[in-house]
Amino acid sequence: MIKGKYSYIVNFFSSVEETARCYLQQLQNRSKNGKCSFPYEEKNKGRRLYVLSNGPSFLEEYKELQNDSYFHKSDKICVNSFIYSDFIKEIKPCYYCFADPSLYGESEKSIKLYNALNEIIDWDMTLFVLSYDKQKTAIVRQHITNHHVRIVPISKVIFGGFESRRYNSWKRGKTVPLFVNVSIMQIFIGLNMGYSELYLFGVDHTFFDGLTVGDDNLLYMTENHFYGSKKRIINNSQGGVFTMKGWIRDKYLTFLEHERMEGYAEYLGAKIFNCTKKSLIDAYPRIAQFVKQKE
Repeated sequence: MIKGKYSYIVNFFSSVEETARCYLQQLQNRSKNGKCSFPYEEKNKGRRLYVLSNGPSFLEEYKELQNDSYFHKSDKICVNSFIYSDFIKEIKPCYYCFADPSLYGESEKSIKLYNALNEIIDWDMTLFVLSYDKQKTAIVRQHITNHHVRIVPISKVIFGGFESRRYNSWKRGKTVPLFVNVSIMQIFIGLNMGYSELYLFGVDHTFFDGLTVGDDNLLYMTENHFYGSKKRIINNSQGGVFTMKGWIRDKYLTFLEHERMEGYAEYLGAKIFNCTKKSLIDAYPRIAQFVKQKE
């Protein structure tokens, strides 16, 4: 009994500390980067959004989607390097987001992506970027000169504090989930824009398939996307190299955030359907379950 009370007190004060730290980060972010909150809106209530991620299964899935009338008349959101796909002009996504930190700045990789958006996009599209700082946001605005592309910065302050306040904070747009995977950012944007149904494609999350430890004792991964594969050393967000323990924790956080996104969808009265057949995500109902029910 005493141990239980002690644990409760420790958790309570830990949450108070996290809440204070989170509020401080919000103030610092606003002071440094200006207003970049992304609150929930009901403007898309009753509508569906197709969340198109970059998993290797998307090529096969797209063949089926081409025969889906709902797909053609519904809104879509793409991410990162999707612009290089052969069918980007067929999809014509309404929304796009940069989740990869390496896409912010003036590296060769970034400039190439900015130029592709300038050259290819000939329809109105909203680009969501994370408010790392005014300078990096200014670089994005400077290089993306396409008048069809509207740039919207959103907060990068990750929620911290009492768990009971998490969804309210996200709904008010003051904080965001941990975008440990690109699909989390896409889903969060879709939910806060008020879509009632989100259909996920290309969210394989088969991270373990190409995982190896080399003779140099470094962790390597063969990254498989629908636009190609590449073997590389796995770096963490701080620029260091992942250990196996750190990498597994990163993937734990990925699946944890998906569970939270499912809870957030329920909180908002929305539905998320996993339509990726080979996906390892078990947080959302699979579209195949509903097909079998109809049969």
